[in-house]
Amino acid sequence: YIEYYRLNPKVNKSLAGDISDIDTKLLQQNPNSFEGLRIQGLLALLNKDNVKALDSFAKANRIKPYSREVVEPYALLVAQAGKSDDAIALIQDTLAHDKTWNRGYDLLLGQYLHANQRDKAEALLKQHIDADPKSTAAVMEYAKFRLVTNDFAGAEKLMQGMVSNPTVFPTARLALGDFYMQANKPDLALATYQQGQKDDA
Repeated sequence: YIEYYRLNPKVNKSLAGDISDIDTKLLQQNPNSFEGLRIQGLLALLNKDNVKALDSFAKANRIKPYSREVVEPYALLVAQAGKSDDAIALIQDTLAHDKTWNRGYDLLLGQYLHANQRDKAEALLKQHIDADPKSTAAVMEYAKFRLVTNDFAGAEKLMQGMVSNPTVFPTARLALGDFYMQANKPDLALATYQQGQKDDA
């Protein structure tokens, strides 16, 4: 219901009432319902009531800390309120308990880059690979970072490392081709895609 309402709040306005009714029943049964408070926060966020959303997410996070579905909107709201250090701490704590949360690394990376803390950003990207060495997303994010910091050779080496380990990274050729497209090297991209097709018809 929430996802459908989020797509088009004007057209799906009637769903807001249904969501609110469901949430009210949850919170009547248990005022400390994690799901009830989470839904309350999401609905408030969709209705642009950031104060209520912050309060609901804070309560939900106290009940069930380190939950991906709460930490993401909660941290973004905290950062939006000008408390970037608190937002960073919230994401870092969650990553300490959930080392394979790809979106968490993205959120934290965004905070570091916004603050122009490039050293911390690169250390985080290395941390992601160390924590989840089989993650294609982790390698690609670090390669993208090296690319935008004018280190094409270093970025390409990271991507080639996946290609040389097809058991762990079966879609490495596709990822490498996409990388070459991002690097504005269409000839290399095409050759990589064609090789990938030959390797796995």
